[in-house]
Amino acid sequence: MEQVKVALRVRPLLPTERERGEDANISVLPGGTNVRVVTRVNRGTQNQLHTFEMDYCLGPEVNQQDVFVGLGIADMCDAVFEGKAATVLCFGQTGSGKTYTMSGQAELEDTRQMTRDGIQFAAARYIATMRDRIMTVNGDASMTIKLKVSYLELFNERINDLLNGSEGLRCRWSRDANSFFVEDLMLVECLNADDFILALQEGLFRRKRAEHFLNADSSRSHVLFTVYVEVSEGDGPTRHGKITFVDLAGSERLRDTGSQGDDSKSINRSLFVLGNVIEKLSKCHPLSRKDHIPYRSSVLTQLLMDTLEGGCRTLLVACVTPSSRFVEESLRTIHFAQRARKIRSRPVERVDATQQEIYDLKMEIRQLQNENALLRRALSLSETGAVDQILIQKFKQKKPEVTVTSTPAPAKNAKNTSISDNPLLKNATRREEMSHVHSNRESVQRPTPLGILDRLPSTCDLAARPRLLPPEMRHSPSSMVSSSAAISAEFGFRAVPKKSNLLFWT
Repeated sequence: MEQVKVALRVRPLLPTERERGEDANISVLPGGTNVRVVTRVNRGTQNQLHTFEMDYCLGPEVNQQDVFVGLGIADMCDAVFEGKAATVLCFGQTGSGKTYTMSGQAELEDTRQMTRDGIQFAAARYIATMRDRIMTVNGDASMTIKLKVSYLELFNERINDLLNGSEGLRCRWSRDANSFFVEDLMLVECLNADDFILALQEGLFRRKRAEHFLNADSSRSHVLFTVYVEVSEGDGPTRHGKITFVDLAGSERLRDTGSQGDDSKSINRSLFVLGNVIEKLSKCHPLSRKDHIPYRSSVLTQLLMDTLEGGCRTLLVACVTPSSRFVEESLRTIHFAQRARKIRSRPVERVDATQQEIYDLKMEIRQLQNENALLRRALSLSETGAVDQILIQKFKQKKPEVTVTSTPAPAKNAKNTSISDNPLLKNATRREEMSHVHSNRESVQRPTPLGILDRLPSTCDLAARPRLLPPEMRHSPSSMVSSSAAISAEFGFRAVPKKSNLLFWT
């Protein structure tokens, strides 16, 4: 289990804010995980200090490259190649630097011709480079990696495709995937980093924008840029990973922005529902969620269901302005990030179900074949069912052979004056002869009591023995006595005659 990672990025004061005499009331403390907010309840009262803990805290001096490296987005991209899902969200007040963090700054009026340094551009380049590196290192012709992208916009609860310009797409429920999906959403395959950049620039060019009091180039819609990674390797199942970059529209007050129309109401409503969903998810365990989560209350929460449900790695970048004028709005953003930090998730590997089942069956067959071969070897059988001559030959070599040797008797007339004259040699010869005798006795297999009993006839054989007498002796009493006497004489028993002419052995 892992929690949703939360990063707080504080942008620097703008020149216009400095001209108005606004102070920087938010500062990052040493260590990079705590932020301090200075608030004032009323004029003339003492300032209040609030300290909040985050996973990452980025000050105004942090550049775009440090954001990509410091937040560990490269690790999230690596997990995508393993079949896992990841999401990066940017949330905050309008004009707080969300779009700048996600996409970078526009250098030309035509956004399709500009260079970007945002985290989604850096991630796209990293994924393209990583794909080429994996293919080069692996060098397996059976391995293929496909990269595809989609880019959509949510404006006034309507889904627009930013790659082909189609509008009014529908978000539907999939029973098989147990999640929502966008019907007829265009997917573009990218072969290199340039294809990623072109897709991003085309989508940003079509995104809805407007000007108001707080931002001259304000984003009026939520956008989701998704990179799909499909990894196929030999007979193994296909892994499906994806990473989504979500640039949420800014939360705002109408009296501050002076906006008019339904777009501001739609933005605030969708963000309100998102806050309710995060509030409920932060209070329950991901494995025992019995409370109703209102995903269907907004199209935004439907699109983010996979992100919030707990099946992927999630990073929330909360962007705030340090201006004392918007300290209350910055506190709302910080509290929103604090609630999201309580959500627990368990990233899972996403593989094709059918291919996974086929792969498991193949692995089971291979394991059974190996076990069968081992059992055949253990039973001295070859794989074809014939006797394994190699194991039998090894068994014969290890089996000791019992040989009985006899010491030849010395010749009676033989004379050995040297041995008879020398008593030491005579005693040594006797000891050698006795050792041969003992070795011969040990080598001869002596009968055991059980072996003797096995050689004795059974009671059935004894009962059937009298029936083998000649016919003239079968029906005379004397013959019965004589036969019993013969049996007793043979086996050492005494026959006692009874009136019933039966034999009782004692």
